[in-house]
Amino acid sequence: MMLKYAASGRNLTIIGASFMYTAGIIYHMILPFCSEHKVNNQTVRPLVYPIYSKFCQSQISPIYEIMYVAHCMCGYTIYSVTAGACGLAALFATHACGQIQMVISRLEDLLDGEKFKQGPNVHQRIAAIVKNHVRVVR
Repeated sequence: MMLKYAASGRNLTIIGASFMYTAGIIYHMILPFCSEHKVNNQTVRPLVYPIYSKFCQSQISPIYEIMYVAHCMCGYTIYSVTAGACGLAALFATHACGQIQMVISRLEDLLDGEKFKQGPNVHQRIAAIVKNHVRVVR
């Protein structure tokens, strides 16, 4: 039962990370070059995150490439942290769902006691179920 929820958490993580990185690649690599910027009959090369500095001329050839690569690396770092946090949240949520499903299946098997050997009588099985539920909620 827990393996099913672990697999769904892993699939959610993979889907979220693939969407995050695909959107990041589109935003950083394709979108800046979709529009042409001209100022005073000069073409301005686009940066991912536009900056203006009196001391740094970002349109000069080696500086532009360094700035562009730095912006792409910062974007990759941001997307990695976001994808990791979302994946961890999905994994925690699916783990909690699996634990709650285990408590539900133990409650369904409370009277028979065939699937889960928690104790010889009903009172001990109820105590074990309550302990598991408190552990899940905590």
